[in-house]
Amino acid sequence: MSQVRTSSLYTRTLFSGIALGVLAVLIALSSNWFMQGIGINALNSGNPVAAFLAQLYGFLALACLPFSASLIAAALAMRYLDLRLPGPGLPATATRRESVPDGNGE
Repeated sequence: MSQVRTSSLYTRTLFSGIALGVLAVLIALSSNWFMQGIGINALNSGNPVAAFLAQLYGFLALACLPFSASLIAAALAMRYLDLRLPGPGLPATATRRESVPDGNGE
């Protein structure tokens, strides 16, 4: 039961990191179009809300990619540690991979 819960945790973390990375790439690809169409006019105009939105869009392009990489790295570390560390009720020398039955009746 606890293995299913931790399995879904690092799976969700990995998929969140991948989704955030795809979002970062889409933001980076559309930033030229956005800044030419909306952002430059917003920064030059006297409208503070439009200028704030243009700055926020530029910040998102910078912040999403490193955060995506850290989520993916955390998911891989969780998966590695889950397989290496003994679970509750297992001997200290056993790892989870050795103790989980493989479905062949062993």
